[in-house]
Amino acid sequence: GRPAYNIPSGVGSQEISEKWADLCKRETNYEDEIVRTMIMMRQANQVIAGIMSHAKHYKEWINNLLESDYFQKPNKTESLSQADAACTQHELYEDSYEKYRLKLGMLQKNLDNV
Repeated sequence: GRPAYNIPSGVGSQEISEKWADLCKRETNYEDEIVRTMIMMRQANQVIAGIMSHAKHYKEWINNLLESDYFQKPNKTESLSQADAACTQHELYEDSYEKYRLKLGMLQKNLDNV
């Protein structure tokens, strides 16, 4: 086996105990910092996943919008009711755009705070 530990000359058991306690304290602080970092990384990953999901939906919305008849085949309006319907359709697109823009902005702020 191993030989018994002999305290070096000039070093007291009190000093060794103090150094050991300091080592344990630093180790605990290091472990706490690792846990905080892991929590922060998990939160960042969740925020990034949310942003990517919303960005995917936003991209699909844009693609569907650009491929829609509304943009591909603009119709000339021949009556007031057709013009009113076109305005209503445009307002719906504007509302959807604003919803996505605000949601992505909120997620970006969340990412900045992580």
